[in-house]
Amino acid sequence: MKRYFSFTLVEILAVTVLVSLLAAIGFAGYGYAMNASRRAATESLIQQISAGLENFKIKNGYYPYSESYQPIQISVSNDFIESITWGGSESDKKVVWAKSDSKTKTLLNTFIKVLDQEKLKKNIDGNGYLVDSWGGRIYYKYPGTFNKTGFDLIAPGEDGNFGKSGAGTPSTDPDDYKDSGEWACDDISNFMDK
Repeated sequence: MKRYFSFTLVEILAVTVLVSLLAAIGFAGYGYAMNASRRAATESLIQQISAGLENFKIKNGYYPYSESYQPIQISVSNDFIESITWGGSESDKKVVWAKSDSKTKTLLNTFIKVLDQEKLKKNIDGNGYLVDSWGGRIYYKYPGTFNKTGFDLIAPGEDGNFGKSGAGTPSTDPDDYKDSGEWACDDISNFMDK
């Protein structure tokens, strides 16, 4: 007589629960690893921009001026960076470095000389703004609010918001914050040690 081996319902349920538990742990670990990777990429990008600005200051003696936090705009044409716009929305307050302008071509070249341009170009959204790994715009201000001796570069991080105001409400406007203690832990900048 042949004997057939079979699983009981309890054994099947136990294996199903165990596999589900392992899958949940795996997905959580994967999500954490992806966010850590994105954070590291954004920190690296901000460090590169900072290095470019420092190189610019060494050569020219100043940083580009921006009285309030403004997103950095980069124009790319034929796979080359053609211009970078720092500064405010008013045309007379904008600081534009462009290859097409003989006065600012050298300024642009001084800045991009120390950058990984391919990495920079991968972080430009459809509207020409420099963005972090989650798609949030990176903002620039000089003189800095928090970095008193230089400039502020700020990315909103995973949640797309800058810190929390005193009431605990998230904001997409970096000018809302006057105290570096109000910044949330997922914001990425050149002035906070994380």
